[in-house]
Order: sequence, then structure tokens, then C-alpha cells
Amino acid sequence: MSKTDKAYTLNAGIFPVGNYRYKAEVKLGDKILSKQGEFSVSALQIETAMTVADHSLLHALSAQTGGAVYYPGQVDELIKKLKSNENLKSISFMHKKLEDLLKEPWFFFLLIVLISLEWFIRKRAGSY
Repeated sequence: MSKTDKAYTLNAGIFPVGNYRYKAEVKLGDKILSKQGEFSVSALQIETAMTVADHSLLHALSAQTGGAVYYPGQVDELIKKLKSNENLKSISFMHKKLEDLLKEPWFFFLLIVLISLEWFIRKRAGSY
């Protein structure tokens, strides 16, 4: 609890939506002072608080950030602007890595075994 000029305050953090009760007690000399109460935390839905677009805010924000405001009738201008913007070109990267398969020891030995097997079969069959 923090003391101010006329009262004490408490920052209890963020509570989930719901109803809460509290009770505070303090001993002052021989007296015990207590206070209790309740409070309710409700969901805040900012989207429903302001349902009309603030066009002056949009224009000010776009001017500060180097953007622009387009209205539904200006969709063609927006498309032209987006197509002409060099920063929006798609960029793709590809990394090719070629390795010689004969450098793999397992493949080399498999190849030697298969060649030897073929040679042995042809030699036994007499069609070498």
C-alpha cells in the first residue's frame, strides 16, 4: 500500500473479469479498524466504444508515417501505387548445393557390391 496525502492506495495489478470482495484491517493503538467492500471487473471492448472512423486522425497518422489515405472509390489509385512501389517487389532466394554421390562411403561400397555381384552372376552363367 502506498500513502498519499489523504489516503492509502494499492496497485493490485490486472484482475480477470469477475466480482471481487476485499477486507482490510489495521491496528491503531488498542483499536482495530476494518473496512470491507466489493468491486467488479468487466470486459472492456474498445471496438464498440468508437464505431465511426476518425478521418482526421487517419490523415494525421498517414502524414506522420509517410503513408496515404484511400477511400473506397480510389481502389484503382491504390492498386497503381502498390504496383509501382519498388519496395514491394517479391524477392526469392535459392541455394543449390551439389555433391558428388560417390563421396558418400555407403553409396561407394553399395556400388562396388552391385558391380561385383553382376560380374559373379555373369561369370557363373557363362555369358560374360
